[in-house]
Amino acid sequence: RYPYTDYFGRLTKEDKEEFARFGESLGYLDVEMQKNAMKLYLKELEQKIEYLQKEIPQKRKLYQSLGVMGGIFLLILLWQ
Repeated sequence: RYPYTDYFGRLTKEDKEEFARFGESLGYLDVEMQKNAMKLYLKELEQKIEYLQKEIPQKRKLYQSLGVMGGIFLLILLWQ
């Protein structure tokens, strides 16, 4: 079993499609074009990572608020 197979299952559908598109660009191009394709793919990944890291604090606050509100709602339901 390969150690990286667990991570592939955690990718979103969009991530898998991008990965497949990247794979399609390899193998039939010359070496320089393949290097350029890899650089472009890495740049896109870096941009996506940066975007997701900026999004984490916003989602954390949302999920904490939803948790508190859900707890209050449950408390009200059980109290009656």
